[in-house]
Amino acid sequence: MEAVFGRMRFPEEPPRHWRSRIELAARMLWATFRRHLWLAPAMSVTRPQLIPSALPFMKWVLGALDGHGLDAVTMLTAYITVFNHIRGTAINLEFEAEAEALTGLDADAWMDARKSAFDAITAGGGLPLFERLQAAGGYDFDMDALFEFGLQRLLDGIATLLAGAR
Repeated sequence: MEAVFGRMRFPEEPPRHWRSRIELAARMLWATFRRHLWLAPAMSVTRPQLIPSALPFMKWVLGALDGHGLDAVTMLTAYITVFNHIRGTAINLEFEAEAEALTGLDADAWMDARKSAFDAITAGGGLPLFERLQAAGGYDFDMDALFEFGLQRLLDGIATLLAGAR
């Protein structure tokens, strides 16, 4: 973990806006988890490992939030929430890689092979949302899109916090 985080390099001059700064850090961490599938499941939020080379990430994100009127507890909670969104989404990357290796099927092929079973489960009117999804071609479990969607919603929430703190 120390070696992996030690390779993360932030720009000397951070983006001026807090949101751009956190987006940059989040995407850097996401890319790191994508390169090292074992890393996200190995990390803990409730029992954080002491990884000195990971401190620049924390400093970068907290630095983006500092000076906007939030108290220290709220800033740290926002940081942990952003970190855990990235880590929590990235945990699925290792599981997906293992499932693909075991089955020989990527996520799309696996879903395609089970389409008739999903159709049978969703038929009958009890799950209209799933029926609409199936009729529209199903749902794409694109991990990058899920990461980005969640990141933007979290940052929208932080923007609301910052607006209320002023």
